[in-house]
Amino acid sequence: MKALFYALGQAVFNSYDVLMLVIFVESVLFSIFYWLHSRVLISFYGGVAEESTEKLQRRRHSAMLMAFFLLLVGLSEIVFLLTYNIFLSDWVRNTVGAWFFVAITLIFFLPGAMLFRYVSTLLDRNAAQNRFFLTPLVVFVTSILVAYSGLWEMILQPVFWEPYIFVASVAFALNTVFALLTLRFLHRYQQQVQDYFGNIDAVDVRWLTVVTSGFCVIWSMALIPPFMSEEKLPILRELIIHLPSVLQIVLLTAAVLFGLSQGVRIIQVLPEKLFAQQSDAVAESSQEPQVSEALLIQLRTLMEGDYWYRRPDITLDQFANAAGQSPKLVSHAINRHFEKNFYEFVNAYRIEEIKQRLKEEEPNQVSIQSIYEAAGFRSKSSFNTLFRKWVGMTPSQYRKKFGRATNPLIPLAK
Repeated sequence: MKALFYALGQAVFNSYDVLMLVIFVESVLFSIFYWLHSRVLISFYGGVAEESTEKLQRRRHSAMLMAFFLLLVGLSEIVFLLTYNIFLSDWVRNTVGAWFFVAITLIFFLPGAMLFRYVSTLLDRNAAQNRFFLTPLVVFVTSILVAYSGLWEMILQPVFWEPYIFVASVAFALNTVFALLTLRFLHRYQQQVQDYFGNIDAVDVRWLTVVTSGFCVIWSMALIPPFMSEEKLPILRELIIHLPSVLQIVLLTAAVLFGLSQGVRIIQVLPEKLFAQQSDAVAESSQEPQVSEALLIQLRTLMEGDYWYRRPDITLDQFANAAGQSPKLVSHAINRHFEKNFYEFVNAYRIEEIKQRLKEEEPNQVSIQSIYEAAGFRSKSSFNTLFRKWVGMTPSQYRKKFGRATNPLIPLAK
């Protein structure tokens, strides 16, 4: 123990080591907070919102998964510190043995799987739960067997120089794969959201995509140093080793803050039947439902005559019910005949109305905010982003270029 405290007091215990300790403390504190959140705050929130017991349990489960993920990220930093710091690694090697480095790399195998589990549980009520950690454990054992096989001296040792570095590299590769699978899942979810909601502000998962992409970059960067020469590119190598820790501080904070604000709203918001429909889409592609011209006219009438697009919370189920048709048939009609998903279909009408009003109405009489809110938008940022993307300029620029203040001879719409 004296040797351990001696190592902690050496000058070699540098600023990067301190940064890893900071990440560990931050992760543990966030993990404890999320655990308390799952036990106390979610129950309070559910009581106020009068949610069902089933939904409360799902909230608790997803919060516990995030707590475990944060804890694993912190423990990974401690494991890395034990192997990176020369004094600590010598103390472990002399006190416990070199085998301990290989054993503790198990921690590296779990964060990617935990992140994937958190995201899938948060968004999909049908996410599989059985034998979840079997894959990381199998890969961990397999990598150890390979590290101590005949391949080590022939192929692996010149690159990785220590068995635990090879095992850790396999772990980072596995985490990268899990991160890519998570991004694929998020992309699929985003498509489903746009097929069901006319307004996605409350169910947007861009924050999860950013956090997952960040950790994917971190785990990918961890694969690079063993293949880089310390003599040829020492500065770049050190940058690749140290930069991920700085990025992790930002990502951990973002995961917690956005998880608390956005995660509460997006938890399994899509109807269960929608996942079933998506999974059966390929099987039923040869039996596409027939869409009549009368249905297309009815959908246009609901939008252009009854102004359904002005409803901020419009969903596919509500719109299909108004049309007296099944959501599946209405979705198919919109996708195939209007060549849009439901989100694009609704917002195309909103944008057209806004463009018309920006042309016709005086800036000093009607504000842009009142116009986009009347058309069904809730958020200024999402409206500005979508308008700029579809029109090619900001609403203010559009009004300045085409509005009555610039073109006083524009006739009013009848």
